[in-house]
Amino acid sequence: MKYTKFSDEDLFESYQTTLDYSGKVNNELILEIERRGGLDQLKKNIELKERFPLEMKRIYKIVVQMRLHGKNLEVIQSEITSDLIPSEELTEIIAKQFNSIEAHEKDLSIHWGIIIRTLVGIVIASLINTLIWFYSIVYSGHMFFILIPGFVLISYGILKLLTGKSSRNVIVYLGTFFSVLVGVIIGTALCR
Repeated sequence: MKYTKFSDEDLFESYQTTLDYSGKVNNELILEIERRGGLDQLKKNIELKERFPLEMKRIYKIVVQMRLHGKNLEVIQSEITSDLIPSEELTEIIAKQFNSIEAHEKDLSIHWGIIIRTLVGIVIASLINTLIWFYSIVYSGHMFFILIPGFVLISYGILKLLTGKSSRNVIVYLGTFFSVLVGVIIGTALCR
């Protein structure tokens, strides 16, 4: 059996299973364990792999807390240390998390330019939704409520295009809802 392609966990599990089952370990298995530094080193490697995700979570939490307290990237990078992660990789991880937080904050931000573009988007989306709703009622004689999810997509697409914000932004979310509502109400009123 070739043990070179086994992960440390699989190799250790094979060792334990073989030892428990037959009481004797295969020479190939022993040689591969020795090649990787011995049984103690194998256990340490496994423990490090298990601790790595927890260390990542710890770093992410610290970056979020420090960013919430208004600290910039350089300060955060200088204050966070890790015994498990090399400093170059740690710097990269912190920068990635910091940039992710900034992008999220930017997406949620609201200012007059966003409000004006949202209002323009509401008008455009409402007109499109009104026309589609009106013509679907006129030509079929029925209201097809199945079109409403399509109106949501149209409205959201227009608002996202004009504002550059996602549906997590309150103005875009409300604008999408409002433009669908206005389109359906006006389209129905025009049919009467």
